[in-house]
Amino acid sequence: MENDLFDDISTGEAAAGESEYRAVFVKNTSATDTAYAVKVWIASNTPATSTHLQIALADEGVANTIETVANENTAPTGPTFDDAEDEANALTIGNLAPGQAHGLWLKRTVTATTVAFANDTGTLRVKANTAA
Repeated sequence: MENDLFDDISTGEAAAGESEYRAVFVKNTSATDTAYAVKVWIASNTPATSTHLQIALADEGVANTIETVANENTAPTGPTFDDAEDEANALTIGNLAPGQAHGLWLKRTVTATTVAFANDTGTLRVKANTAA
């Protein structure tokens, strides 16, 4: 997720520390097939020890909407963030019919007094079955 979802950490952000939030959707783009037992996890967290990713399922459930927050530093109301560090600890979305989507929140925490770290990336993984 290098600069795809989260920007570079500014000097001020690194000094003070902060949490930033992003909303994305997991969508079944098939026109005909249901995605069964959909789950999502953080396949690789940030390599920097001073930053950390967590994820949470949006409270809206299967919907094409997600809560609007005031700014990137405002946490969504309700979702519980989790480390979901591997498939065994993945967050379960359930089934997604063709065209359906489920919101997902990402949280990046930057520890105060962070030093610069090049290529501080992370990887999400989504898995689904094509048969019930």
